[in-house]
Amino acid sequence: MVPLETRSEDEDRVLASAVITVDGQAVKIYNTHLSFEDTAQRQKQWAFLAKTLADETLPFVLTGDFNISDVAEYDNLTGVTAVNNAETQYATYLGDGSDGGTHCIDNIFVSDKLTVTNHRLADTTASDHRPLVATVQL
Repeated sequence: MVPLETRSEDEDRVLASAVITVDGQAVKIYNTHLSFEDTAQRQKQWAFLAKTLADETLPFVLTGDFNISDVAEYDNLTGVTAVNNAETQYATYLGDGSDGGTHCIDNIFVSDKLTVTNHRLADTTASDHRPLVATVQL
């Protein structure tokens, strides 16, 4: 687990990772939760993620709550496939309804060594976030 720079005293932000083996192949799984406090802080976190992923040698999946303010923020990561993107937007967080909008703040990214074969929202109300689900193939 690697701490991410944040201004919040209420919630630490981290990039967690684990390596799993699928059919004899090592795959790195990352999970994170970026800051919602301000875009400038989140841009620093995006830069850290971009560098970390650019240096990754294993096939990888990155999941998390990215707290984006615009889907264009997902373009901060290159060389990956984003399940939630400008063409396919999944409203994973509905908020409190006060702004009338939906938010595509949760995402799944996969490296170019992996292929997303299917994706959808899970049908559950267990959280204030709607889980984004993807099938990934080596």
